[in-house]
Amino acid sequence: MEEEYEMQRSWAADEDKLTFIVLDPTLPDTPGAGSHGGAMAGDVNLFFTLDEEEGGRQAAEIEVMVAEKASRGKGIAKEALRLLMAYAHKELGVKRFVAKIHEVNEPSRKLFEGLGYVEFKRVPVFGEVHYELQTEKASGWLEPLVGGLQYGAYDG
Repeated sequence: MEEEYEMQRSWAADEDKLTFIVLDPTLPDTPGAGSHGGAMAGDVNLFFTLDEEEGGRQAAEIEVMVAEKASRGKGIAKEALRLLMAYAHKELGVKRFVAKIHEVNEPSRKLFEGLGYVEFKRVPVFGEVHYELQTEKASGWLEPLVGGLQYGAYDG
C-alpha cells in the first residue's frame, strides 16, 4: 500500500505531467466523495516530453480518456480537452499540442480533427497517427476560452 501511495505522490509532483479529472455532470456524485458536480468519467493529460526540436516546454503531448461507457458521446472529452488546452496555453505558455492516436481509433481521431488538429506524421510500427495544433490556428475559440477561465477551490 505504501508503494502505491509513493507512486501517486510522485505522479502528483512530476513537473512534466498534468492531469485533470473529467466529471460527467449527468451522473450522481460518487457516494462518500463529497459534492463535485458529477461522477468521475475519465481524465485528460498533458505531458512535457517533447525535445527542443519539437518545441520543448512550449509544446506538449495531450490525451483524453473517457472510461465510463455511459459518459461517451456527450461532448465531455471535447470540453475537457478545450479547457486543459486553454489552461496550458495561459498558465504554462504552451503553443503547440500533439496528440498520438491509434490509427483505428476513429472517434478519437475525429474528436481531435474537430478541434482543428492536423495530421503531421504516421508511425506504422505503433499504428499511430500524430496530430498537432498550433495555438494561433485555434485562436478563434481558444482565446475567448482563456479569457473566461475561472479558478476555484476543490472541496475534496
